[in-house]
Amino acid sequence: MKLVYVFDAYCGWSHGFSATISEVVARHPELPVEVVSGGLFTGARRVPIRDFGYLYLADNHEFAATLREDQQLQAACGAGTTMLSPDEIRAKYSFYNLDDIVAGSLNTQDEGAFDALAMVEWLRRKAVGTASTTSRTRSSR
Repeated sequence: MKLVYVFDAYCGWSHGFSATISEVVARHPELPVEVVSGGLFTGARRVPIRDFGYLYLADNHEFAATLREDQQLQAACGAGTTMLSPDEIRAKYSFYNLDDIVAGSLNTQDEGAFDALAMVEWLRRKAVGTASTTSRTRSSR
């Protein structure tokens, strides 16, 4: 028997699953493992791995206006966000279907990404720690 792991270098789930694969390999050192790159970008759509940044696409003029307002605020805060037309997006990322897109907001540097799940986990742990400290303080009175 052999384990064949097909991953997509562009996929966060593939990266997230790497710890599981490592655990399987550690528990079963006798199991041959073959790692194969596959995924969304194959054939003519295959491009080298690079920093794609964050690209938000607007499919109507109202959302495009919101993206423009956000871009101005981000630029004022030092982020490198730029607005792109569908043709500019197509020139950079030929694999997107942009038939219904009117504009895009792109940032590949200093975008200040916010990881909401990490923040919630931090708050949860902080609350548990605070509750524990508060309980000990009250019980020692």
